[in-house]
Amino acid sequence: MPAVADQEVKTISSEEAGTLVASEKELVILDVRTPEEFTKGHLKNATLLNKYEPDFEARIKTLDREKPYLVYCASGGRSGETKALMQTLGFKKVYDAKGFEDLKAAGLPVEQ
Repeated sequence: MPAVADQEVKTISSEEAGTLVASEKELVILDVRTPEEFTKGHLKNATLLNKYEPDFEARIKTLDREKPYLVYCASGGRSGETKALMQTLGFKKVYDAKGFEDLKAAGLPVEQ
């Protein structure tokens, strides 16, 4: 499936993620790590969507393709795969912010 013409799907730095979180009111933050990783700390207002769950792709397909998404995991592997999946499914705006520790170090709001 070719990319949709008006898609913006890319990997961004932790600093760019901070700007996005602060400025994009519609932003949906997806944490694609495991529940164990999530409970040790996650970005404020993040939704857990465990990449290893059997229904992961089905759950992604239920999301609103018009909203902007910030996706992250522990180091960028799972978030990169999720970004590619969302692009294939026609999501308009998907930003892969890679690893949680880098986001935390960049000063993004975190909660446990």
